[in-house]
Amino acid sequence: MKKMTILAILMVAAIVTFGFIQFTDDPSKDVAGPNDKVSYNPNIKIGEHHLSQTDNPNAVLYDRGQLVSHPGQGFGGADASSIQGVGTLYGFGNNLTLAYQMSDNFVIPAGVQWHIDSIKFFSYQTGSTTTSTLTGSSLRIVSGIGPDTTGSVNVYGDIVTSRMKSTYFTNIYRVTSTTLTGNTRPIMAVVDTCNVTLGPGSYWVTSGFTGSLASGPWAPPRTNADPNQLPGTARQKNPAGGWTTAMDGAVQMGLPFVIYGTVIPSVPTGTWTEQTSGLTSVLYSVSAVSDDVAWVCGAAGKVLRTTNKGVAWTNVSGTIPTAAALYNIFAWDANTCVVTGVTATNTSIYQTSNGGTTWTVANTHAGFGDDMFMTDASTAYFIGDPAGGNWDLLKSTNAGLNWGPWTTLATTNTAGTYNNAFWQQGNQVWFPNVGLSQMYYSSNMGTNWATQTITLSEITATCFNSATVGMAAGSTTSPGLLKTTDAGTTWSAITSPYTVSISGIAGASTSWWLAQQGLNISFSSNDGAAWTTQYTVAAGSFYHMQKSRSGATIWAVRSNGGISRYGTPISGVNPISTETPSSYSVSQNYPNPFNPTTKINFALPKSGLVSLKVYDITGKEVATLLNEVKNVGTYSVDFNAANLSSGIYFYKMSVNGYSEVKKMSLIK
Repeated sequence: MKKMTILAILMVAAIVTFGFIQFTDDPSKDVAGPNDKVSYNPNIKIGEHHLSQTDNPNAVLYDRGQLVSHPGQGFGGADASSIQGVGTLYGFGNNLTLAYQMSDNFVIPAGVQWHIDSIKFFSYQTGSTTTSTLTGSSLRIVSGIGPDTTGSVNVYGDIVTSRMKSTYFTNIYRVTSTTLTGNTRPIMAVVDTCNVTLGPGSYWVTSGFTGSLASGPWAPPRTNADPNQLPGTARQKNPAGGWTTAMDGAVQMGLPFVIYGTVIPSVPTGTWTEQTSGLTSVLYSVSAVSDDVAWVCGAAGKVLRTTNKGVAWTNVSGTIPTAAALYNIFAWDANTCVVTGVTATNTSIYQTSNGGTTWTVANTHAGFGDDMFMTDASTAYFIGDPAGGNWDLLKSTNAGLNWGPWTTLATTNTAGTYNNAFWQQGNQVWFPNVGLSQMYYSSNMGTNWATQTITLSEITATCFNSATVGMAAGSTTSPGLLKTTDAGTTWSAITSPYTVSISGIAGASTSWWLAQQGLNISFSSNDGAAWTTQYTVAAGSFYHMQKSRSGATIWAVRSNGGISRYGTPISGVNPISTETPSSYSVSQNYPNPFNPTTKINFALPKSGLVSLKVYDITGKEVATLLNEVKNVGTYSVDFNAANLSSGIYFYKMSVNGYSEVKKMSLIK
């Protein structure tokens, strides 16, 4: 058996129902008539702004750039951005010289960091030509629940420095719904440079413009082809009243912007702990969906699932036969999962779409299945040992229910590949050709394959933490550790802490973890230049390790049913009362200050999905204490901050549209 290893309004003189009016501008120029009616062609699709050569569409992190309501129906065949519904507003005042600013929010999801290199905003000055008259742009990013809210922290930029990199005509005019060919308000793109790396959390981006004309600069609201107004979460700062919601009549509007940069996986931090699987039999493979959801599989047809960070693992083996040894598993979410294993001389693929309550035998054929993965909720792939001179490569387009040929890849090898030794990232796929010192590589999901030369004859684990940087590890027969910085075009040997098989690799940024097929897990914080033993178990042998795809937790499984978890310590959630509270609330933690444990109570008058997260002073998310549905009642959450440094932290609870932020102090 093979070893198993895987982003004003018219500025203010007076507040009226259509917004704020700017002192230096004629309101009639930037406020649509209240009797305007909207006329739309229902067959027109939503349009998007045009991309300039200075934009990189492959690096879009967040796109809230909706501006086009009538593609091609504007002046001279350009696109039109029309005032919508009962709206009266061409644009929000955003003249920095007069102390106006605009802000809107974006969220970075759990499990990643964003390195932001530029942000594109949109503006116009009434009466300009298609040559931009904008002369400067400020940029500021804060973390928290608003640009002006107590507890918000400035994480980048200011309102003084101009960060404008470029400005150009977008081929969009801001118009009324009755005069689509108006040409007095050509919308310009404003691209600001930015150099900041941010972790998971909620942020607000703030802009302010300067220009050479008397009117504006103005910021048009988000617009699309819907005849109704497109609501949003934008806010406007004016010299008279501070920050207020950016309203067009009774509707809060949104600020269009696009964020460009690079996604960086979050680096797991915390401690290693043992979890209770309820099994003593071998576990071969783990699929870590998020910090909350993971699946494992093993001998005797066993499949386990957790949806609460591993506080509890539930046996969801269902009807999978106990004669099946399940060697590889991949879960798309808490419900959809595919697993493969062997019975006698056949390999079978089992599929569930209801969390393991029922399993379908999706495919059975001769051979040995090694690896499976999914690229979206519908598309799945299978890699098996060669048969008849070709690798056994299958594909499903209905979430693993039916399988057909994926691609043809000929080989003379009959040894196959190792379980859980492949890696897939975006359109890139790598898997080792055992015994021939080769790695197969595709940059286009198997349309074409290249053969990469490696110095180890047997690769048992592969991991990439970017499109170019990865590691591959060898077996006891062919021990060693390889690293590439060019997507595998060249692989170079680096120092390995083990002379036995490495059964799992996990990586994020410059941090890497190796699980030996034995008792130890080693760690490097410097891209593999040096390794230390980070964790040792008393019994069992590690068979596979994986970092969560959308999180910062690592799970490793062993030969004795053991499951090890690395990440932020799990907090206990305990019910205090089942009586119905009068309102939503989250209490001040106690004790406060604390070291290192504290309690946070919260009350729910209605059931709902409760999110309780902790952020540091920079706005980086450092812990998720709760992210699950809770019934009506009052609860207490225990938080252990043993792995955090002394300092000020903020915790935020969100449920059913309610949210609240409080501050706490950790003193060690």
